[in-house]
Amino acid sequence: MAACAIDRVGAPRLRPHLRHGLWTLVAVRMLLALVPPGLLDGPWRGPGLVAIDAGALPLSGGSLPGLSNWWWLVAWAAGAGLLAARWTIAGLRARRRQRPLPLADGCHDHLERDGRLDAIARRVGLRRVPAVYIDAATDAPYVTGLFKPRLVLPRGWQGWPADTLNHALGHELRHVARRDLLAEACWMLLTLIYWFHPLAHAARRRAHESREMCCDADLAARCGPAYRAALLRVVASTFGEMPSAAEVPGRHGWHPAIARLHALNRWPAPASRRHRVAAGLVLVALGAVLLPLHVGVVRTEPAAVPVEALLDPVTRQERVMGSLHLRYAVLAAASEPK
Repeated sequence: MAACAIDRVGAPRLRPHLRHGLWTLVAVRMLLALVPPGLLDGPWRGPGLVAIDAGALPLSGGSLPGLSNWWWLVAWAAGAGLLAARWTIAGLRARRRQRPLPLADGCHDHLERDGRLDAIARRVGLRRVPAVYIDAATDAPYVTGLFKPRLVLPRGWQGWPADTLNHALGHELRHVARRDLLAEACWMLLTLIYWFHPLAHAARRRAHESREMCCDADLAARCGPAYRAALLRVVASTFGEMPSAAEVPGRHGWHPAIARLHALNRWPAPASRRHRVAAGLVLVALGAVLLPLHVGVVRTEPAAVPVEALLDPVTRQERVMGSLHLRYAVLAAASEPK
C-alpha cells in the first residue's frame, strides 16, 4: 500500500527508472513475506517477532484443529489454478497464431535490408537477434518467450514508415536486453500466489507500465527527439488527435501510450550522474523502510515442569497459595459497589 501511494502521488515527479526500482522493491518484499520468520532472524528483525504461548490460542467451539486451514488452502489453490489456466490458455492461443516470418514474399528481405535488425539490436544493447514471427490478430509488435524470446510483428507492418518501424523494433528489443520478460514472469508468479489481494494485480500493472516507460526513456536517450515524434504519431493515429493531459481522463481514458508520451515530455533528457546517485540513495532509503516490515507470530510451547517439582510439598503449597490469592482478588473486585 505504501508503494501504491508513493507511485500514485509521485508518479509525475518520479523518473521511470526510479519507479521501476520502487516496484522491484515491492516484488522483493512480496517474496520475503513467503519466507518463514525463523530463516531470516537477525538483530534488525528481532522487534518484529511476536511470541505467543501455545496455551493462549483457544479453539472455537465445535472446530477441529487444522480443519479451517485446509479449507483456506483449498480455496487458495482453486483461485490460483483458475488464474494459471486462464493465462495458459491465452498464451497457447497466441502461440498458435504466431507464424514464422515468410521468406518467399520479400518480407524477410524488407526487414533485413542493410542489416537493419542487427543494427537496431546492437544499438539497444542486444547481442543476439530473436526469431521473428507474425501475428495477424494484433496491431502492435511485442516480444514473448522467457527462454527463447520471439519478436512478433503485427499485420500490415510492411506499410509502416521506416523510422516508425525502427523505433518500434528498438523498443521491443530493448525489453529483451533489459530482461523484462524475466521480470514479467516473476510478477506473474507473485500474482498467482497473491491472487486474492487486489493490490497484487495493481502492482503488476504499475510495474509493467514502469518497464514500458524505462524502454521509452532508453530509446529517447539513444535516438533523440525522433523517437518521441514517432510515439506522438502512434498516439495521434490511435485517437485521431493528440489529447492534452487534462482531456485524457474524461474523453479517452488513460491510454498507456499517452502516459508514456507524457512521461517522455516531462523527462526529455537522460538523467545525469547526480540524479542517478540521488535515485539510488532514495531506493536504498525506501528499501530500508519497506523490506524489514514484517511481523511474525512464533508459537512457543509451555515449559515442561519436572515431576519432582510437582511432588515437592513446597512447590504444591506455593501453587495453592497463588490460586487462593487470585480467587480472593476476584471476589473482592466482584463485591465492590458499582
